[in-house]
Amino acid sequence: MLRLASISSLLVLIANALAINATTLIATMTPPAIAADARCFPQTGQCISGRFREVWEQSGGIAIFGLPITAAQSERSPDTGKTYLMQWFERARFELHPANPRPYDVLLGRLGDESLRKQGIIWQQAPREAAPPSDDSACLWFRETGRTLCDQPY
Repeated sequence: MLRLASISSLLVLIANALAINATTLIATMTPPAIAADARCFPQTGQCISGRFREVWEQSGGIAIFGLPITAAQSERSPDTGKTYLMQWFERARFELHPANPRPYDVLLGRLGDESLRKQGIIWQQAPREAAPPSDDSACLWFRETGRTLCDQPY
């Protein structure tokens, strides 16, 4: 049978352990500080700041890239295998390449290429057209790539 002093000591140890864990839990649940230049969107609960915000605003904003859907975070690039700061938007992924001079320090992820590769398609190996299709005037043909683009609102 435990003595009263031993039980009290045990309870103090448990209480201290719980307090430490609660403090740790609260610290990990605290949202990161928002940058002074951040622009936040209640629709997604995400913010953009710094170079990502500059490029986003200067290059079309919501109309081109959509809203931010993640926070900026370090991710491995599928193209290079290197880790960069990246932020995902509804229609783009921004990658910060600090070794590159402006305006090439923020690059867009090659989402179309990545999607095709996941399907086992290497688009560079697809057959090219020697001339524009004669049967569909709703298509644009690009001599430089030998590719035709159809059904686009232009």
